[in-house]
Order: sequence, then C-alpha cells, then structure tokens
Amino acid sequence: MEPEIIDISAETSKRKNDDIQGDNAVLQKFTTTFEHDIIKDVIKTQCTNPKNKITDEAVELVSEIAKALVVEASLRAAKVASNENRTLVTLEDIEGTLPQLVTVDFFI
Repeated sequence: MEPEIIDISAETSKRKNDDIQGDNAVLQKFTTTFEHDIIKDVIKTQCTNPKNKITDEAVELVSEIAKALVVEASLRAAKVASNENRTLVTLEDIEGTLPQLVTVDFFI
C-alpha cells in the first residue's frame, strides 16, 4: 500500500495570505513616528565629511524603515506571546525577534 500524498501548498498559501492580511490590518492602526531631526542627527554622526548633505527624502526613508522594524518586531513578539497563550508581550519576546530581524527576512 502506497502512502497517501497530500498537497498542503494551497492551505499553507491560504494561511500565509490570511496572516499577511491580518498583519496589514494591524499595521494600519499603528501611528508610530520618528522625529526627523533625531534621525538626521543620527545619520550625521556617521558622516565624517562636513560637506555631506542629507536630503529630506533620505530622512523619510530611514524613518519608514525604522517604523517597519518596530512594527515587525512588535508583531512577531505578539505572535510569540499568543502562541504561548499569554496576553502580555515581554522584553524577552521582543529580544527573541532581534536575530530574525537582523536578517531582514520580511523585506524579501
């Protein structure tokens, strides 16, 4: 008797799509902002040439990337807590997401 082959790709794809739609709904509720002056100052600390200029578009992009990282870390930490049947996200949950975020796998 041959083992039954079950195609779970459609179910997995549906589950991933549901997760993405759920995350997008949550993302729309976030009002996280970063002060552009602070971001500009942080970027300037890394510029050794005083002639370097930082455009508003560059500051805005860095701000959006920072927001994406904060939101992604929050969502991942919340999922960890939820998977463990907890309603409180701890510092350890957020710290646990950092190695994943270093690879920036959510941009792929």
